[in-house]
Amino acid sequence: MSDISALAQALAVVDNDGDGRPELLADGRSVATITATLAEPRAGVEVSFEVNRGLLSHKTAITDETGAATVRVRSIAETVLLRITANADGHRATELRLELVPPAF
Repeated sequence: MSDISALAQALAVVDNDGDGRPELLADGRSVATITATLAEPRAGVEVSFEVNRGLLSHKTAITDETGAATVRVRSIAETVLLRITANADGHRATELRLELVPPAF
């Protein structure tokens, strides 16, 4: 069984407080791109995504030739910890955590 790694990409997704979890504004509008990459690149693998809060653009995505599958997650207007899980058959699931932080006044 090989691993999946997950990465959040967005201009607004940065770990400002140094706790190892990137932050996203809890404004109900901010979006982060989540890319899950198979340790052994292979195209055509279905990756399932789940989030405990927030909204996913899609629940599944298919890997490209680099083994990457991408979805987007939209924040909600609550300061909570988002847990985004990526899973594919024959691979160990991975979890990415994003902190939703209040917008600056």
